This record gives sequence, structure tokens and C-alpha cells, in this order.
Amino acid sequence: MTITSPASVNSYTEWGPLQEVILGSHYNTTVGDLDLSMELLFHDNLVRARRKHPGHHYTIKKQYIDEREEDTAELAALLMARGIIVRRPAPLSNVKNIVTPYWESVTKACDNPRDRTLIVGDRIIETPCCVRTRYFENDLLKPLFYEYFKRGARWVSAPTPMMQDESFDKTPIGTSPAEDDRRIEIMFDAAQCLRFGRDILFNVSTQNHRLGASWLQRELGTQFRVHQVSITDNHL
Repeated sequence: MTITSPASVNSYTEWGPLQEVILGSHYNTTVGDLDLSMELLFHDNLVRARRKHPGHHYTIKKQYIDEREEDTAELAALLMARGIIVRRPAPLSNVKNIVTPYWESVTKACDNPRDRTLIVGDRIIETPCCVRTRYFENDLLKPLFYEYFKRGARWVSAPTPMMQDESFDKTPIGTSPAEDDRRIEIMFDAAQCLRFGRDILFNVSTQNHRLGASWLQRELGTQFRVHQVSITDNHL
């Protein structure tokens, strides 16, 4: 995610000269949730995890998180040595329980800002991720977003999903969705998009994604063209 400095947000591609960047924070990412949203997104990869963690939550060794944060700090130093401004999300102070009328989960650090934030021109677009643990993740970025907004950036969010079990398209990838999909909601990651100036490739593998692509096209209007492609199960 590239952001020009100091006046505004202005990024249309994945390869333009990097002037400012937000790198993730990994503190307190040691606890996760093996719920339906994770199962649908990472089904094959969760087989071993479920054997090791038969309960609802799983843990990651603190050593791995510390090493990841150390690597990110080294990357930040490398970028800053080349004159690039590096910003970081607020660290997750501690893992807290999330309780909504429909489900329960735990909070997660903002370790991948690209997943829930799409930059299109001077717009900051918050996207509704398909994983429940990430529901409040962008709160850790909001102090930065307010800075960019005050400098002139536009800032919008896609519709917030309820993320009930019925909200997810559970049909296998490549098959037709269930006949009654009226409760399926808009859910997608910014990382499903590749920006080529006025053209945006949007990877679609579920009805949740398809609704998201339609919303993005209407939000951006005729200045941009959103092209739906089916290349992979999630991120491009």
C-alpha cells in the first residue's frame, strides 16, 4: 500500500515509486480462532491445526511472533535508509474477546494492512474481510487514516457484514451457489485486487466476493473499471 507524502493519498498501481508505506505490527498475534470463517478460508491448512488444537482457539509460539516483528523492523530500517517514510499501526495491547449478537471471537493485530485497506487514487477504502477475528483490526489503523483524511484523502468503508453463518457462500469453489443466497453478504479482501491505473483486477471465487466486486465498481463509478477474474481462491 503506497501513499504519497506529505499532502495526500495518491496511488493507482502496485509498482509506482514508493514514498510512504504502512508496515504491519505483529504484537499479540499469538491467539487465533478456528471458527467457521477461518474454516472456509483456510480449510486444507487447518487440518493439522485442528489436530493440535481441538478447541476453538489456537496459539502460535511467541518466538515466531517476535522473529516476525524483528524482520519487519529490519525492513522498516532498510526502507527508511532509502528515504521512504514508514508508518506502523497501533500495536494490539492485548487480545480481547469479541461478542456480537451472532458470534464470538478474539481480536487480532494489524499484521497485514494490505488485506483490509485498498488505496485507489486518493481514496482509502476499508474492506470487509471474511475472517471474524479481523472484525476490528482496522481500528488500529484509524489514527493514521484520520491524519490522511485531514490532509485531503477520501475515506470510505464497504458495508459492515453481520457475518452470521448464513452470510458465507459455502459452495465449493467453481460450483454454482445455492439457490437461496439472499443472506450472503459483501465480504472481500483488498488483497484480492491488483491495480493497473484505471483498471482493477478483482479475484472472485465466492458470491461474497462477487457482491464485493459489484459494490466496488459502483463506489468508484465510471472513472475506474473493475474486472472480475477467477484465478485463485482468495488473494491475487
